[in-house]
This record gives sequence, structure tokens and C-alpha cells, in this order.
Amino acid sequence: MTIRQWNPSTDMPDLNGKVAVVTGGSSGIGLETVRFLARKGAKVYLTTRSEARARQARDKLTKTRILTLPTLKLKRKETRLHIPINNAAASTSSTMLVDGKYEQHMVANHMGPFILINHLVPLLEAAAKDRDADVRIVNLSSTAMNSMLPANFSFNFDSPTCFKNPVTS
Repeated sequence: MTIRQWNPSTDMPDLNGKVAVVTGGSSGIGLETVRFLARKGAKVYLTTRSEARARQARDKLTKTRILTLPTLKLKRKETRLHIPINNAAASTSSTMLVDGKYEQHMVANHMGPFILINHLVPLLEAAAKDRDADVRIVNLSSTAMNSMLPANFSFNFDSPTCFKNPVTS
């Protein structure tokens, strides 16, 4: 038995009339995701930490908008959102805290996508009411964190303190 491989060039449906947001869309998997969504007709917004990188990505693409204030600007420009793709992530050895409260990896990889999607729920609900709606929230992940964790590490999510110091000694 063979497993048929999915090819976005031939297997991705027509996305005309659909709106997508790709976080971390200025390079790598995010940039290629933006490229394929746009090729299939979606109106695609990308987010990135650097406006300069967003402009470089835009210069490589067509049918792409730069989103500098994710929820506020998107909510003003669009009435629906069909495909939010949470691709942005942090993967460094730094233990820097964001605003002195939360470890940067937890903010980028967990809290950020949760907060973003919660702000976008009205747009997702509006899109879900469309005829033949197929609204999906896509979360991407990797195993990169395994290379930086101590052996036999297990997350302790029993307390909010895990967001400040997820890798305790």
C-alpha cells in the first residue's frame, strides 16, 4: 500500500474570495505558505516582527498585504477571515522575559497565537456563516525545542509560572 503525497500545486482548492493570515510569513515555511495561498487566489496578509522583512517578503510576492497592527488593522480592512495560520515561532537559547513577565518562547509559540486568534474570532465566525464555509485554524509546530531541552524534560502546566520559566533547573 502506498500513501499518496499531497501536492499544493495540484491538490489545493481554489481560494478566490478567501482571506488568510500567515504569522511569521516573511521567510521559510511561512513565506512559501503565503506564496501558495496567493497563487490559489486567496487574499493573504503576512505578519512578521520586522517591517523591513515584511517589505522584502512582499517584494518577492504578489497579492500580499503587509499587516503591521494585526488585529486592529485586519478588523478594519476585512469582514471575514477563513484561514489563520499560526506559523511564527521562537527557537533560541535565550531566556529573556517579555515585559519582564513571560519567557519569550512561551509568548511567541503559545500565548501569541492564542491571543491573536481570540481577537480574530468575530472574523472567523462571520466567515463560518458563508455558504459552503470551510474555516480552519492552522497551528504549525516543530521539534526544534527538543534540541534545547534537558534530557527527560516534562512541562509542568499546573501553574501560570510555566509561562515565566518553562524550563526549570
